Parts: sequence; C-alpha cells; structure tokens
Amino acid sequence: MRANLLSRLFLAWANLCLRGNELNRRVEEQAAEICKLKAQLQQEIAKCQQAEAALAQVQDKLEIDVTKVRLREQLKAVFDEALDAILIADEEGTYVEANPAACELCGLPHSELLGKRITDFMVPGFDFALAWGNFLEVGQATGELSLLRPDGTVREVEYAAKANFIPEQNLSILRDITKRKQAERALTQERNFVSAILDTATVLIVVLDTQGKIIRFNRACEEMTGYSFEEVRGKYLWDLFLIPEEIESVKAVLQELQTSSSYNEHENYWVAQDGSRRLIRWSNKILQDIDKKVIADSQNSDLSSGDPNKSNHLEASGTCKYIIGCGIDISDRQQAEEARQALAKEQELNQLRTNFFTMASHELRTPLSVVLLTVQSVEAFYDQWSEEKKLKKLGQIEEAAQRMKHLIDNILTFHRRDES
Repeated sequence: MRANLLSRLFLAWANLCLRGNELNRRVEEQAAEICKLKAQLQQEIAKCQQAEAALAQVQDKLEIDVTKVRLREQLKAVFDEALDAILIADEEGTYVEANPAACELCGLPHSELLGKRITDFMVPGFDFALAWGNFLEVGQATGELSLLRPDGTVREVEYAAKANFIPEQNLSILRDITKRKQAERALTQERNFVSAILDTATVLIVVLDTQGKIIRFNRACEEMTGYSFEEVRGKYLWDLFLIPEEIESVKAVLQELQTSSSYNEHENYWVAQDGSRRLIRWSNKILQDIDKKVIADSQNSDLSSGDPNKSNHLEASGTCKYIIGCGIDISDRQQAEEARQALAKEQELNQLRTNFFTMASHELRTPLSVVLLTVQSVEAFYDQWSEEKKLKKLGQIEEAAQRMKHLIDNILTFHRRDES
C-alpha cells in the first residue's frame, strides 16, 4: 500500500512537471508573440511619426506658398496702384514692364509702352549711352530729367533707379514734378520781381527779424546811409543807424508791432556812415510765419474804418516772422517847413514893423503939429500975450517935444531888438 502511494505521488509529480513545461512553453510563445506585436507597434508608431512629419512639411509648404501668393498679390497691388511711375527695363534699356502710373506719365497705353526704349522719351541732346553706362557701372542713380512724351509735351520728373534688382532687369521709379517745377520757376520770377522793385524803389525799405536784426536792405538805404547790404546784414538796427536818445522808443515801436498791432508809423533819425543825420518817416508792417493763417477781424466796423491797425490780426497761434519798414526821407521837407515857418515869422515881423512905424509916424505927427502950431501962434501973438500965456505955450512945446523924444526912444529900442 505504501508502494502504491509512492507510485501515485510520483505519477502526480511527473504529471505536474509536464504541465509546468507546457505552461512555460505557452508563456514563452506568448512572450514571443508580445515581442513581435511590440515590434510591429513600434514600426507603426514610426510610420505615423514619419507621416506626421511629412504632413507638417506639407502644411509648412502650403503656408509658405500661401504667404508667397499673398505677398505676390500685395506687390502686384502696390505696383498697379502706386502713384509714382514704376518701369522695368532690360539690359538694353527696353521697357519690359510698367505700371498704370508709368503709362499715364509716358502718355502711352501699356501694350504700346512695352518694347519702347528709354531713348524714345529723352529730349534731344541727352547723352543716354554715357548715362546708361554709368548707371550700370555704379548700380544705382537718382536725379531729375526732362521726359519727352509722344505728343510733344515735356514732363519734368525726378527719378531713382536700381540696376539688376533682379538679374538682367533694372528698376526705375519716376515722379512727375512738372507742377512743382512750374511753381518754383514762378516763385523765382516773383522773387526776382520783388527784388527788382526793392532795388529800384526810391523809398527806404528795410526788413528786420523779430530781434531787430537786418534781414534785407534795399539800394535806397545803401545810397542814403553809405553802407552796403553785406555790411549791415545780421546786425541790430540800433547799433548802426539810431541816435542814442531814440533807441528805446524805436524798440517800443517794434514791440508794439509784435504784440498788439500789425501796422504802425513813427519818425526817427538815421545816422549815415559819414555822420550826417536824416529824419525818416516810417510805415511798418509785420509779416507772419508763412505756415500760419491771417484771419479777418470779426468787427466789420474795423474793416470799413480804414485803420490799418485793425484791418487784420494774427490768430492766437500765429507768430511774427519779419518786420517790414518803408521809410521816406523827410529831412528836406522838414527844412523846407522850417524855412516856410521862418519866412512866415519874418513876414509877420515885417507886418508888425510896418504897423509900428505907421503908428509911430502918426504919433510923431501929432506932437509935431502941436509944436508947429504953438510956435506959429507965439510968433504971431508974441507982443500981445502976457508972460504967463507965453510960458504956458512954451510948456506945451516942451511937453510935445518930450512926447516925441519918448516915441523916438521906443523906435530906437525896437530897431535894436529887430537887428538882434
């Protein structure tokens, strides 16, 4: 029985070993399968990562392409809508592209402009070969030139050009400055016209800045003072021409112009280079900053009153830039006025003298008549009159003589005063 038990135990152990081996074999097979599946999974993950990277590259490329398209559209819009003319020429100077502004500037439609050469728009005498060679050598150019259109009209343009901005193509940008040039020429003509007026005017014209420094000085001023404009330019007015006692009053006049009035008048002396003095009557006007605006005074009564001080005023933001003074030399006029006054005074004195001598002759005639009549009476009635009456008549003669003496003394005194 014991042997039977051992046999059964042995069989059970052997069976258990067989089952353990089978289980180990199955575990190993499952582990191998798991490793195989893991390897396959890693391969799939790698493929997914590669696909994801490829997708990212495609997306980046699409974004770049979209950006390029947008940029191309923007550049095309800038090219087409630019107000300045944009032209592209090849190495021979033949236009291969142009924007609408260039077509308008050149006076040709797009289809006709392409294929034209730069020389087709140059005025006679322009050395294109030299200019084009220098441009290609330097690589860029800027400046101004005259552009001859097919209809014969000429446009003044300023240009900026870049050689080979892309291989074998040259970019140029042109801006029509014809109106600006016309305005500049008109301004130059007007400036020359004003200068001619200033130099030919017989009145004194001086332009000062707000500090009282001389900015302009016409020929009449040069002739009167003996100074040239170059000698007085930038110097203070009072350092050259004013007498000391009038400096402060002239400064006050200039200050009044800048603070409370746009126009005033005054008189003062100018001292010439040789030391002579001339009396000048000035009419002064301020010239405000050209960027500021002069507005009419709101009071209609001021406009109709004719008062230059009230005809216009500066806005609160306006500033005085220059002071213009127009002067008339009234020295000769003053001398003539003084001579006229002296003549009038002399005539008045002559009239007084005439009146005095008329009165004096009348006053002398009266006592002289008394003397003559009394003497005649004494001669006629000397023997008939008493001594008392004779003495009385002699007293009358003496009284008349004293009166004549007094009148003669007055005449002599008047004569001495008249001579002095």
